[in-house]
Parts: sequence; structure tokens; C-alpha cells
Amino acid sequence: MSSTDHRDTAAKKVWTWGTGSILSGMILVLLALIKEDAGKANSSVALALKLMEHMGIALITIGIVGIIVDFPDWQKYFQARVAETIIHRNYLKTLSKPQLIDLQTDTLKAFFGLDDIDRAGSLLEFFHVKINSHIGSPYRENVHATLSIVPSDKESTYVVDDIVSYTCRKVGDYIQDQVRWSASKDEIDKLDDFKVQIRVPQNFFQSPEFKTRYPSISLAETIFDRNDASQKRLVPAKDGHGYTLDLSEFKEIDGLYVKISVRYNIPAGRMITWRMTHPSKNVTGVVRFPSDFNNHVEVFGFDREELNEEYRAGLYTFGYNSWLLPYSGFAFDFRGPEKAVQESGKAVAPRGTDLMNSAGTSPSLPS
Repeated sequence: MSSTDHRDTAAKKVWTWGTGSILSGMILVLLALIKEDAGKANSSVALALKLMEHMGIALITIGIVGIIVDFPDWQKYFQARVAETIIHRNYLKTLSKPQLIDLQTDTLKAFFGLDDIDRAGSLLEFFHVKINSHIGSPYRENVHATLSIVPSDKESTYVVDDIVSYTCRKVGDYIQDQVRWSASKDEIDKLDDFKVQIRVPQNFFQSPEFKTRYPSISLAETIFDRNDASQKRLVPAKDGHGYTLDLSEFKEIDGLYVKISVRYNIPAGRMITWRMTHPSKNVTGVVRFPSDFNNHVEVFGFDREELNEEYRAGLYTFGYNSWLLPYSGFAFDFRGPEKAVQESGKAVAPRGTDLMNSAGTSPSLPS
């Protein structure tokens, strides 16, 4: 039997059952009305007739409702409601955050078959406290860093050109709220140059409604330079070195391009640490340094299977085609050949990458 024949047979059964129920109910009601006079002389008969009348009305109601519910339009209506509730899980939107976390926990308990998965100090507790919030936060994509280190005119000091670029991506309504670069007083000798380049995606900037929605943005590309006395947007760090740029007027622009260019001086022997301040996806970098220097690189917070590295004389490149969480990053240590010989009696070869405890101090990654 085909599905169409099955539906037709089911519909006929509903109509037959509904019609029979209505007719039975009508008969009971009519009998109760016909025998009404007899019930006046006997209370027991009156009670029986009243029950018969109510049963008749109930049968009529059940029959009518059964037939109506079987109408195609009503079937489609209830199917749609069930789909929204169960299949599309729209009911989840009505739950509070604590209720959703409880539901997530119960789901994981069922998935792993462990009732104590949420015990105090568990990995799940750590996930809820430290990681869960990052899933719904803005992130950065296609992050690229270029570090160039050269000896300065001042003895035992290096000049570092530090350039970081990335694309801001929305999760929800907004991208990240600011660009920030900072270093404590003892991390670098001085900050020579600092500028931030902001570029609105061309297709977004050229859209008909852009000027109406963003009247304060007249150029697709804007450069904020600390050496430009006319600009007041770069806010100096209260302690140490660095600046913050507010992105409020750009907060709804998904795909906003940011490029931070910094030049600073660091003392010899100081590690340069590059740390993530937002969830970051697809991270690459190039580090250039004198070819007779020894480059020590340490990484923290990485899945090593996703990290691609290449060492050459005076050049280190890396690529990470996955996600990095805040506070993950790199630490670079550059040592001249004379210092390496003094320390070990011979030149120190690069050690490759090792996990570090991030105890070294150095400039922070721009946010």
C-alpha cells in the first residue's frame, strides 16, 4: 500500500469514527430530552438522564474535534508547531543562560555516560568559566605579524619594527571595541613610532546606504599616527608604553581591516612576546633578524600538529591554520654570536619551539 493510500484509509477511519461519535451523542441527548418528564417523578432517573445528556454532549464534541483536527490545514499547523519546538529547537531561545548551561551539562553527561563530569575542578567547569564566553565574542581572522630586529646605534640595544595586521569579524552585532598595544616601562627602552591603519571593506564603503549609516566616516582608509599633532584619537597608556584606539564608530563593520605599525627599542637579552588578546583564526608571521644571530622561539597554547615552521639564517616563518585563544602566542629570544660564545663556549644553535611558562616580560600583542 502506498503512503497516499494509507493516508486516505486513515482519513476515512477518522471520518467514520467522528461521524459515529456525533450520531451516538445526538441519540443520547435526544433520549435524555424525551425521558425528561419521567425524571421529574424519580430523582434516580433524573440523575441517569443528566449523565446521559452530558455523555451525549461529550461524544458530539469529541467527534467534531476529531474531524476538524484531521483537516489538512490543521494537520499542517500542528506539524509546523512540532517542527519549531522539537526539530528546530526554537524553545531553546526561551531559556535563560543558567538553564542553557544546565542543558549543555546534561547533554554532555548523556554523551559521555558520566554523571560526575561537572564536579568541582573538572575540565567542564574550566570550559564554562574560561572558554565558553569566547565562543560568542568577536574574533580576528587572517592575522599576520612581521617582526624585523636590527642592532641599534646604542650598544646592547635592538631596533624592532613590529607590524601586525588582521581582519575584524563579528559574532552577533559587533566587532572588537578597540585596538590596543601596550608594554610596561621596563619592557622596552622607548617607543619611536606608532600608527594604526583602518580600512573599511570596499564593497561595504561603496554601498548606497553607507553614508547614511556612517556619516562620520568619509574615507575608506584612515591612518591614526601618534606623530600627527592634529589627531586626538590615540589614547596613551596610563602606565608604560602604548596606545588605545576606540572602534565605536566602526563596531558594526564586519571585515574591518586593521594594521598596527610600531617601532621601538629593546635591550639585548629581552624576549619579545606576541600574545593573542582575542580569539584568532589563521595566524601567520615572518621574523627577520641578523643572520649571525641565534633565534630561540617558544610557543604556548598551540596544537603542534597545526603549526608549520621554517628556520633559515636570519629568517623564521610560521603558519597556524587553526584557532588560538587569548593569551596563546610566541616568545622570541635573539642573541648575538658573541653572547652565545660567552655563555657556552660555542655558538648556540636554534632550539626550535618549546612550550614556555610565559614568565618572560615583553611587549604585548595589539588587540
